[in-house]
Amino acid sequence: MYPRFGQDDLAKAHQWELQREAEHQRQAAILVPHRNVALLAVNKLGLLFGGLRNQKKQVKRAELNSKPITGAL
Repeated sequence: MYPRFGQDDLAKAHQWELQREAEHQRQAAILVPHRNVALLAVNKLGLLFGGLRNQKKQVKRAELNSKPITGAL
């Protein structure tokens, strides 16, 4: 038989490290959806402001191009 010097301590330390890593993974899994929600909100706001800016440019162009309609072309 092999002597078991410190094997119990090594096994306990290894088990503790595995539990610690599992806890980190659980915490990371909880944070990921919140991050995605924040990114989605920022993206939607960007699209909204971009759409409003484009709409404002179109209205401005329509005002500049408004010429009276005459019979002569």
